[in-house]
Amino acid sequence: MGFKSGDNGVKAQLKSRYPHAFKSFRSLSEARRGIPHKGPDGSAVETMRSQTSVALDGNVLMMQIPQGCGTFAEYVTLVSSAIRQAMGAAALVLVVFDEPECLTEAKREEQARRDAGRKKREPLCSEDLEPHPIADNYSLAQLEALNDCHPVVGCRAARLRFFDAVGVAVVRNLQRTIGAWDKSGFQSVLLFDGLDSRGADRPLGAERLRGVWGTDDEVAALFAHRPVGEGDLKLAVVENRLRVLAADAFESLKLHITCTIDTDSFAIELLECARRNEAAPELNEVTGVFAIRERAPKNACDDEAHATYLVCDYRSVYDALQAELWGRSCEPSLHQQRCAMALVVAGWALAGCDYAEVKGLRADFVFEAVGPIVRSYPDMTEAMSAAWSGDRVATLDMVYTLRRIVLMCAAAYGERKGARKAAIADMQNVDEAPLQRAAWTIAYWCGVEHKENLEDFSFVSPGRVVWG
Repeated sequence: MGFKSGDNGVKAQLKSRYPHAFKSFRSLSEARRGIPHKGPDGSAVETMRSQTSVALDGNVLMMQIPQGCGTFAEYVTLVSSAIRQAMGAAALVLVVFDEPECLTEAKREEQARRDAGRKKREPLCSEDLEPHPIADNYSLAQLEALNDCHPVVGCRAARLRFFDAVGVAVVRNLQRTIGAWDKSGFQSVLLFDGLDSRGADRPLGAERLRGVWGTDDEVAALFAHRPVGEGDLKLAVVENRLRVLAADAFESLKLHITCTIDTDSFAIELLECARRNEAAPELNEVTGVFAIRERAPKNACDDEAHATYLVCDYRSVYDALQAELWGRSCEPSLHQQRCAMALVVAGWALAGCDYAEVKGLRADFVFEAVGPIVRSYPDMTEAMSAAWSGDRVATLDMVYTLRRIVLMCAAAYGERKGARKAAIADMQNVDEAPLQRAAWTIAYWCGVEHKENLEDFSFVSPGRVVWG
């Protein structure tokens, strides 16, 4: 999920260029203790559990259950264990799920392509002979009777009821822990965002009622928000809500940790940093980091103890990246910095993400080319403000700027010793489709979803995807 990986990918490049912004920890509790906040006198003070919140990517949580642990009870046990560890680090834990019912058409197309490739590798089987549910039409008893629930999780049509059922069971499972901790003075709130609180008891055929719910109804009500289809964007929505609440209901909050493996979060969080700086600087009081869970290569059910977390302070990345882009001689406005960040992220998207890819282009090319672009071509930088304007025509017009970015990356790469002629040619001859897709993507990551006539952005309806 997210950007292309490897040594030339966004994550690896950020780590190598800004090592001061990254650190590995053995647990979320260790990460919390390792990220101090400023005390009243300006000195560094250890951040306490009561001053911390954690948002977990629920889809990642479900997808990372080891193959050797497949029963419903084992899923509940392992998910409960992971959430309990997060509760040890933070007084407030939110588990955030996708809402497929309101996914963008662009995302549906991307999923349809992946699913089509997966189905080519799966043996055909009569629906009557399927050993596991393949639709939203089963009971909790049927789940509990399965020896392996992984196929249910792998089936889009069946997995949502399963996720709901696990969520309900986990809350029930952790109530005793929460009660015991509360008596000891360690208050805990656990919320699920994007699940149906009826679990697998939802009547067959009944509409799925997604929402925010958990162990505290009053706190859950504070996090009500518009439907958000993709979990990575919802994680940003949740963080923004926490920042708003930090001025009132959660005034003690000092640290928020977002836990995910989706590298799109680098782009989304950096764009959010830029937005807050320009439009809502008062929301910067809370330190925000995201933790990428890196599991040890072990198949045992207890591999959680061997996982590590690569923690990124994206504010530090943002500041270092802006300093590198503008150099010492420039004093850019907050608006110019926001435009520059959008330009950088656009380059990353063009180098390969879920929605767009220009053949031959790599993220390291973008890092090398964007500084001179930002400093020498203010028109290109300013053009990126269309991404959050809501103006459809202006967003489509960004294609001209995106093409120039690709061509400048090709020119810079061409000066390298050993540059591949084929890669240069691919970049020089880029067609409109990936540029249009990238324009839509940047707007989407900035919180603007263009829903009508997606063909203008080179997306097609999943029902009309043609497979080669």
